[in-house]
Amino acid sequence: MKVSFPAMRSSMGGRQYYATVLSMAEIPRLFSSLRKNPAKDDCGEG
Repeated sequence: MKVSFPAMRSSMGGRQYYATVLSMAEIPRLFSSLRKNPAKDDCGEG
């Protein structure tokens, strides 16, 4: 499962950071949907 939403990208101290704004009610729903449909990780296991 792939989840996408808008985010702002910035760099500080040579590192990239991402920030987004969500309502607090969306956060548990985001993680519960990921738990129900776990995606394979990059190494192909999972």
